[in-house]
Amino acid sequence: MNKKYGSLTLIPTPISEQGGLTAETIQKILAILKLDQHQVICEEPKASRRRWLRYGLPREEIEQFEYFNEHNASNGKNLDHIISRLKKGTEYLLFSDCGLPGFCDPGQELVSRCHDHHVRVRSTTFYSSPILALALSGFGDRHLFHGFLAKDRNQRKKEINQIINKVETTIIMDTPYRLNRTMMEFKEEEVKNNRQNSYFIGINLNEVNELCLRGSINQIIDIVGTRKDPFILIKQGKV
Repeated sequence: MNKKYGSLTLIPTPISEQGGLTAETIQKILAILKLDQHQVICEEPKASRRRWLRYGLPREEIEQFEYFNEHNASNGKNLDHIISRLKKGTEYLLFSDCGLPGFCDPGQELVSRCHDHHVRVRSTTFYSSPILALALSGFGDRHLFHGFLAKDRNQRKKEINQIINKVETTIIMDTPYRLNRTMMEFKEEEVKNNRQNSYFIGINLNEVNELCLRGSINQIIDIVGTRKDPFILIKQGKV
């Protein structure tokens, strides 16, 4: 990621209107709002304004909200405008009016564009690492949860072979000490099958040392190396 660029921060909100944001989440939002270059984008005006005020966030920000929903998300000019500002250093917050932004909603295309332009994508606190990883990946809506790979070597090879050939985007988990081994096994099976899928890996999600990467398995291996950290791996489906 380019350190001179701004970043896109996803802000999940409770499904219930009565739910609140954690103190940690509010602190992170306020820290970004203090920056000279920042912009809040949200989906629905009324719902977003109502929740923003109920969470005790600064009222003056409301008049500066930009809206990003099914009516304008597919507009290339709108996406180009946001990416251009991100690359000039503006910090963007994608505020949800309910749930996790970027997960099966218009924000998905924005997240994907950010990865294409090497703009960092992150999120405030969220409690499901597989779903958070999927939202941060920017990959398509049609997905499968594979979960943990088998420990048995032959069964693992069989599972990985099936995964790399699946049409659906697939979420994979494994233990931290098998991170490098898992990457190398996927590389081996891709070579055997003459495949070159795109992948996303989220390491230490929601932590200070979080690392999110999207690219080929070789690109990810080059950066991850021999790390041993909690991770979620996602293989993109056929597009």
